[in-house]
Amino acid sequence: MKPYGELTGIPEKDFYKYTYMGYVRVITYQYTKGTAELQVTKTVDKANASVGDKLVYTVEASNVDTASDKLENVVMRDTLTGYVDFTHGSVQVGGKTADYAYDDATRQLSVELGDIEPGAKVSITFECVVNQSAYGKTISNTVVVSADNDGHKSATDDGTIIMDGTAKMIIAKTVDNTAATVGDTLGYAVKLSTPDTAAVKIQGAEMK
Repeated sequence: MKPYGELTGIPEKDFYKYTYMGYVRVITYQYTKGTAELQVTKTVDKANASVGDKLVYTVEASNVDTASDKLENVVMRDTLTGYVDFTHGSVQVGGKTADYAYDDATRQLSVELGDIEPGAKVSITFECVVNQSAYGKTISNTVVVSADNDGHKSATDDGTIIMDGTAKMIIAKTVDNTAATVGDTLGYAVKLSTPDTAAVKIQGAEMK
């Protein structure tokens, strides 16, 4: 018959600590999964902007200091308003260029953030350009961040008031005969155009 120490794995010199009146006391440890708590904020860098301006959005996802477990498989999803155009390649996580998915049809931007430890925070930034349809509007939209072990949380930026953008006009005038003599008829052409950098179209142009 094997000694109690070999049967239980308890060193013989410590065995007296685990016995009482000839019975062996068994200590059972029960481990339970900890808790995680997701918090989300979203901000925009401009309260007022014009058509053609760049807007920088910042989303912060954090796990509270009192959490006892990490947030698992965290994903950010932001469906952008039709008043802005997403700037591809602008997504950064923690200040570094990051992978993302953007669906042109649904306008949804998705970024996988992995796990977030207790007390840690992840910052995501991305850029958009205000388009002409936004003139006179106040634009904002809501981000949704989810984690496998804490559902999803949402946050909405404070909004941006959109004013008219700046139109730029280029005028060119040419003549069809640069070596005319008295009695010749001259033909003039005036060309009006806008450069690619113009934020809005020219309206009500008139030549006098």
